[in-house]
Amino acid sequence: MSDQSVAGRELLVRSADLPDPGWIVIHYRNKDGQLSGDPIGTLHLSAGHYENITVTLNAPVKAGETLVAMLHSQGPGQDETYGDAATHHAIKKADGEPAKAEFEITRPADEQDQPVAASSGAISQPKQ
Repeated sequence: MSDQSVAGRELLVRSADLPDPGWIVIHYRNKDGQLSGDPIGTLHLSAGHYENITVTLNAPVKAGETLVAMLHSQGPGQDETYGDAATHHAIKKADGEPAKAEFEITRPADEQDQPVAASSGAISQPKQ
């Protein structure tokens, strides 16, 4: 995943690569550095390369907050409903670290109708 922007409760993901069906999952990162337990946004994708994808968030975001976008596997027998997070696992890169990108929301709080600027590194599951 590369640069993102947020308008209202929609996060625009510039690009993502999944060699297998899975999910883009968005979490808050709290002040202690921990990820929120429940995701604030999910989007099911088939295998492939995607550009300019919109992930709807189920919670508001504010300037200064850090969000983390992760790739999660599709659990066995799962359809396009995210459901129980315990059935999904973070996809790991070759180095064993989760495929994820962190970004900070940089829009001033008084610009609610303007897109929120955010940026991150690339996120993808390496091709096997």
